[in-house]
Amino acid sequence: MCWRVLVVRLAWLLCVAGVAAIGLIRLLPMLGLASEPMPTPDFIAAAMKDQEKPGMALEVRYPWETKAILSPTVEIVTTIDTYYVRTPRFIYMRQEFTRHADPSIDASRVYSPGYTTTSLYNRNTREYRELRKNEGGAPPQGRVAYDDRYAMLGYMTSVESVVAFFANTSLYSMVEKGSIVGKKAIDGCDCWGIRYAIHPEVQDYVIWVDPKIGSCPRRIEIVWKDVVRHSRTMRKYEEIAKGVWFPMEVVDAYFDKGGKELRSTTVTDIEARLVPLEDEAKLKVDFPPGTFIERDNEKEKQTP
Repeated sequence: MCWRVLVVRLAWLLCVAGVAAIGLIRLLPMLGLASEPMPTPDFIAAAMKDQEKPGMALEVRYPWETKAILSPTVEIVTTIDTYYVRTPRFIYMRQEFTRHADPSIDASRVYSPGYTTTSLYNRNTREYRELRKNEGGAPPQGRVAYDDRYAMLGYMTSVESVVAFFANTSLYSMVEKGSIVGKKAIDGCDCWGIRYAIHPEVQDYVIWVDPKIGSCPRRIEIVWKDVVRHSRTMRKYEEIAKGVWFPMEVVDAYFDKGGKELRSTTVTDIEARLVPLEDEAKLKVDFPPGTFIERDNEKEKQTP
């Protein structure tokens, strides 16, 4: 008789345990403890692209500064006022560079001529146009090129723009062609990492995206021979429109070969909004007479 009682009790315990397990499984998602399935690169890229709303354009403005110590007595501060627009067809950016010397160091060079760079990328034809005007009186410099989408947008990041580094189709391409490397917390937010190899075993990008903000990047790392040499961290995201997120603070950090931070730059005062798409034709880069234009590594002078 005893063994029959034990069998019945064991069966009852197994039933109770099964019911409890089912209840726990249902409770895990509410507690945030359920195992999150690993997304695919295509899924992440699609979530990012979904933030481009039909009939709307992304408009961003922000200023930032860089410093260059030319000598013990001369420190030049360059202010860059940036205007950026992304539409279904174009990526447009205008940056005004103004150089100032620190009056407390060198009162004789309070101001020196700056320049303006205007860039336009056609996302359909892949044509890249750039015009650089110098306030010092030098002839304007122009560039026209057709190349791989990522390579062309790379020129727009040469001045370390906040936006052009990540808020355009080059990032989509990097994510789509990348591979998931794992998950880690960035500024307390759980992010998935996507590795994009530029030169295998030499240089990689690792993009850490947050699924809670439409898979926007929290951090982008440039890895050189397994050491992070440059990182860009996006913070203080705001939902500027339904389902559209944008950071209001960006921190650039640079590291030496051993991974020690050398310097960092923080960009704030970022204004971002979605505006109705009116006339994309207004976004253009025309070369005035006298412009020296580089086309496929060949230079020509624009004549009147």
